[in-house]
Amino acid sequence: MATGRAPISGGFAIACGLLFATAVVLALASELLASELSWFTVVSAFGTFVIAVLSWRRFQRSDQQYRERMERLDQRLGRGS
Repeated sequence: MATGRAPISGGFAIACGLLFATAVVLALASELLASELSWFTVVSAFGTFVIAVLSWRRFQRSDQQYRERMERLDQRLGRGS
């Protein structure tokens, strides 16, 4: 029987969070050093992080629903334990 797997991992969400944290640190440092990194970069990194987390949670929920449907199907077909 096939098992459900979320097509996106939590690792991707963590990587996006690290990208956001790095962008914040660089933006703060750039203000001190008068560099060209804008806060737009921070906002876009935060947006990427939020989208990654929301997508990951949605895929987890879909994966759980898939597993529950497969368990019910197994029980109806008499293959339940």
